[in-house]
Amino acid sequence: MGGIAAVSIGKKLRELRVERNLTLEQVAEAASLSKSYLSQLENDHSNPSLNSLRAVMDVYGLPLAVLFEYPDTHPTIAVVRKSKRRTYTLPDSVVRREFLTPDTRRKMEAVLTVAGVGEASGAVFTHEGEEFGVVLKGKLRLHVGEVSCTLEEGDSVYFDCGFPHHWENIGDIPAEVLWVLTPPSF
Repeated sequence: MGGIAAVSIGKKLRELRVERNLTLEQVAEAASLSKSYLSQLENDHSNPSLNSLRAVMDVYGLPLAVLFEYPDTHPTIAVVRKSKRRTYTLPDSVVRREFLTPDTRRKMEAVLTVAGVGEASGAVFTHEGEEFGVVLKGKLRLHVGEVSCTLEEGDSVYFDCGFPHHWENIGDIPAEVLWVLTPPSF
């Protein structure tokens, strides 16, 4: 994906550890990971699982979203150019997430999700806050707690993220969905 800014998760992890004056051993032990695996993560030599990243960020007392931040370019307006969007694909997934907001220090986070036919959000998520979504293209099946609904192009949804939730593309074309979360949680 030429032109899209890459996020070096490893570099961020190392910076956070060094800022806290912690050793690899200390963080690895507190996160229940091996020292060698943590070293591989910090050097971007391993594809981290979401659980591993959360475990390390819990040691630092920070939300996972901190790994995807980059500094503001202007104090009163923050423009994120299409060619500069931060992107992320969860391990074992092909669903692409493009961050439309500049960082997670805001009160909300906007993410454009692009999912091919039959693809799904992956794990069932539960987190603090509220979430809004609007289907720009395609057709999704959304599950929130015990409730399921079908969303088509132009449909929107709003729900409490404290309930387990996930979705899948049940249409016959790639789906594009704009998600807005408050507070930022990715």
